[in-house]
Amino acid sequence: MTLLIARSVSFSSLIPLNSTGYSIAPTPTIVPCPAISRGTEWLVPIVPGAALFDLGRGGEFRARPTADFGRSALQAALDMDSANLESGSASNGSIGAGCGAVAGNLKSGLGQASIVLANGMVVAALVVCNAAGSPIDPGNGDLLGARHLLAVDGRRPSAVAADRLAALNEAVYRRPDRPVFAFDGDNRGPENPIQHTTLAVVATNAPLTKSRCARMAAVAHDGMARAVNPVHTMFDGDLVFGVSTGGAGSAPAGNEPDPLEFHEILTAAADVVTRSIVRGMLAARSTSTAAGNWPSWVDLAHG
Repeated sequence: MTLLIARSVSFSSLIPLNSTGYSIAPTPTIVPCPAISRGTEWLVPIVPGAALFDLGRGGEFRARPTADFGRSALQAALDMDSANLESGSASNGSIGAGCGAVAGNLKSGLGQASIVLANGMVVAALVVCNAAGSPIDPGNGDLLGARHLLAVDGRRPSAVAADRLAALNEAVYRRPDRPVFAFDGDNRGPENPIQHTTLAVVATNAPLTKSRCARMAAVAHDGMARAVNPVHTMFDGDLVFGVSTGGAGSAPAGNEPDPLEFHEILTAAADVVTRSIVRGMLAARSTSTAAGNWPSWVDLAHG
């Protein structure tokens, strides 16, 4: 299921969360204050949020995120230095909403990627890939989106050895009676259907209208299709937020991007989503709980 929101509003923050409806508790704590005064007007900060479905994958089911989770996450983001963001050492993998993320039976995670266009505009993505489809090519075991990685993403993963390919495919396609879809975990079955959600935020410092933000979000879904197959299935609830900072920060001075510049932004939006998914997969590590085992691509492909 694909949800595109064309009727967007201005907001202060975005929160991708795990554990479905129970994760709404931290949302109000991200709001910097009850209201903002702008001249004679008062604005109420808005913090949209979305949650992925990772219940039933282990841990204490009664454990719930609290307001302190929101405060801690906000402080951690504010304290993050640029070196860690660029290297991905503290911003990708099984962290935050990515702790319970799984893609095609492989442990997934949170991934981030960005690019600076020739005109100085920046397009960035944060993705938590929790997809029903497979992130690998069954013929050679490679991550489907790996060919879109850039030098800044680090060394491109090496080819999967032939003696590891069978184990990798077995992990992803462990239901021989239903080879099209990978079913989640060891304890899934027809009576307990798979449920997945991939969440993404795509942002640019280019000044965009609401309709152009919606278009950017729509095109960004193509980035998922390059990294997961099949994508947007009836078992997925995928969502992309399209965000423009309105020329804030280091955005180049000037008016709204012309059509060709906007085309470059759309192209980049899909690219950074693909790279984010791959970076999240590469940074994730195998996880075992009482509910099942979720090996990572890195551990299966390269040991």
